[in-house]
Amino acid sequence: MIVTTTLARTSAHGVDRELAALLRETADAIVAQWAQELKTGDTPAYVEQPLAELEADCRQCLEGYEAAIGTGDYSKIRRFVDQEVRARVNQGFRCSEVARKFLAVEPAVWPLAAEHFAEADRLAMALWRVRTCVTNAVNEFTDLYERASQQRVDAYVAEMEQVNRRLEELSVRDPLTGLYNRRYFQDRLVTEFQRSQRHGRPLAVLMVDIDFFKSVNDSYGHQVGDEILRSVALLMVNQTRATDITARYGGEEFIAVLPETDHDGALRVAEKLREAVAVAPLHRMESESGEAFSIHCTVSIGIAGYTAGMSDPAALIHEADRALYMAKGTGRNRATAAWDLEPAAPGAAIGPKHKTAG
Repeated sequence: MIVTTTLARTSAHGVDRELAALLRETADAIVAQWAQELKTGDTPAYVEQPLAELEADCRQCLEGYEAAIGTGDYSKIRRFVDQEVRARVNQGFRCSEVARKFLAVEPAVWPLAAEHFAEADRLAMALWRVRTCVTNAVNEFTDLYERASQQRVDAYVAEMEQVNRRLEELSVRDPLTGLYNRRYFQDRLVTEFQRSQRHGRPLAVLMVDIDFFKSVNDSYGHQVGDEILRSVALLMVNQTRATDITARYGGEEFIAVLPETDHDGALRVAEKLREAVAVAPLHRMESESGEAFSIHCTVSIGIAGYTAGMSDPAALIHEADRALYMAKGTGRNRATAAWDLEPAAPGAAIGPKHKTAG
């Protein structure tokens, strides 16, 4: 029994070496028929692929089969399998379409093997060896293809989620300044107002208006005016916390919601912002004579804080707007708190809209 097994193994090894040599010696004929089989098949991707490229793929695959059969070295065929997976998944090939490339070698090899191996048992062993090698390659390809396809799906889903997040972010941002837009601000203000009502937590609002902004546009043009708006917006972001909501309210007017901020905290934030804007060069440019200079502006700020008597967020905005009007009417470049003002008479108007005063 041991002798029979040893002889069988020796015979199998002999067939393997002969088969590998046959594949090497008849490679041109095998590759030509193999590629032609794919070109005349029903897979459009192979039909449309240039013949030279298709033959190069078949030759590389055949070299992998030869090494696997002759020496048991599967590294070449694994590299080819990996290459096919990476290329074909990205090209949208179906798994069965690529698997056909691995299988199509058999019709090209079998006639040559039948001519070379005269004994029936040796021929059967050679054909079984080809089939086993091809089956292993297809199985390995299928496993890799499924994993790569899932990774591609996961990557696509992640990419779409990222795109959707970007689109969602764009939908709530002011396109000029990058701050939140008025609609988003109003939604967040309602949320924060209701939280303060439920839990009795402090909440403040800053309404900010650039002083004499119309004169900037009139003197330097709207492009410079846009740069000023962007600079003030950046200063607002830098002078507030990540948890604060800063938004462009309209025109040259900005607004900020400061959760968990009491009266003293709101005053400190407003003064820091006012001072930062006053000293910062908001835009640099050259005069007609080529002399460089910087444009400076100031802001007026109205501050309001949530109180238990407020019925809705509009009351908070009304108080901040009233304080802003007072800041602009008493000299500008200042921060005024609504709680320091005389209570407004019921139904009384704030006065001329503060933006018309510059």
